[in-house]
Amino acid sequence: MSNQEYPISFTRKLMQLTQNTAVSTVSLGLAGCLLLPVVGLQNKSLGKLLSSAVGVGVVAVGYRSYLDNRKLTALSEDLGIVERKQNISWYNSLLSRKQQLTITQSTPVDSQVISDVVNYWQQQDKHLLIVGGTGAGKSTFIQAFASVLGVGWHYKVYDTDCTIDDWAYLRSLPSCQMYESFSAIGEQMQEDLEVIESRTVERKQAGNKWTTDNTIIVAEELPILVDELEDAGLWLTRHAKRGRRVKRFVAAIAQNDTVKNLGLEGDSKLRDNCFVRVYLGKSAIERAEQLKNQVLVNWLKAGGKQVCLVDDRPALRPTSVHSQFTPTSQFTLSSPVKTAESFTESQCSDVHERSEDYQNQQKTQENSISELLNEQPLTNVELTQPALESLRRLYADGWSVAQILEQKLGQKRGGSWQRKKDWLEALLKSD
Repeated sequence: MSNQEYPISFTRKLMQLTQNTAVSTVSLGLAGCLLLPVVGLQNKSLGKLLSSAVGVGVVAVGYRSYLDNRKLTALSEDLGIVERKQNISWYNSLLSRKQQLTITQSTPVDSQVISDVVNYWQQQDKHLLIVGGTGAGKSTFIQAFASVLGVGWHYKVYDTDCTIDDWAYLRSLPSCQMYESFSAIGEQMQEDLEVIESRTVERKQAGNKWTTDNTIIVAEELPILVDELEDAGLWLTRHAKRGRRVKRFVAAIAQNDTVKNLGLEGDSKLRDNCFVRVYLGKSAIERAEQLKNQVLVNWLKAGGKQVCLVDDRPALRPTSVHSQFTPTSQFTLSSPVKTAESFTESQCSDVHERSEDYQNQQKTQENSISELLNEQPLTNVELTQPALESLRRLYADGWSVAQILEQKLGQKRGGSWQRKKDWLEALLKSD
């Protein structure tokens, strides 16, 4: 019997049968009492003998039925007690399930929030699947993600619909390559497959000593590439299975996560096991609704574009990189603007001299930074001015020079390590 159903009462049925036997007992007793006197009035004959036997039999059966009725009555009373206990237990189970449900729904979301999506992804050591509708901020998410990773990574972007203004941060990196036509992307996918094969062989031969550069391949609107390019599905499958070991990671961008759209039809385990899934905007809310977690739905709605869903857990989006490309004024006016007539000749001369001094200082500083950038001793990385500004912010936030070299620029200790530290420290401290 399921514990969600009301207990079936066998006791009531037993009591009904007991009442029926009681009626039968009374009827048999009355029949016997009436039959025996009638037999006594008859003359001696075979019929009288048979009638007497039947009367005695009826009385005996009635008496036996009477004894059974008493036993059934006592048993019914005992079963009635058991039934009441069973009912109480059933009601208690209903109340306990309701209390448990209330506690589960009131669990706070904040205790599960992933505050550093990039670090979480690195720990998982998987590919990326970014799901979101139009305007959800998918390309913005990728660029912010890349800015946190640092310039020590190589990037390839496959996007047939981008404009010259798109992917501004990634375009500024010397280690980023853009491919904007189906033919070019198709050729690169073939080259990617060859790179996986060659790196796999190199890794087997070198063993633990094998090293190579880390590469992220951004596939914008992957379903379109799957429809247009015959090998796109094979390309994604091969990277999902073998790309991670040879440091080739895919960041697949799509408006939904169905395996058919991703070119993985019939192999949903690849999507589920080989990708960190990121849901943005309405897609995140719809996913939370599928999980039947209303608390998470409300949290996502309140957070807007500052939050997302990562592997079905609430998460904060990486910091945006847009500020690196927004021109800002060097000065602000704290008092009303003075007209030219209000300046005396000496005041104008003084302002002009200070302006020239400032410009000379700026030129000297810019030349010094340019010289340092031209003499950079980094391995497999070329540091640019926008990337330098990003590293300066990290340095101001408390990052050490060694941490920046290792974690953001991908440099290893040994050889010219001290020279790299001195060179980077001079750049970071220059104003």
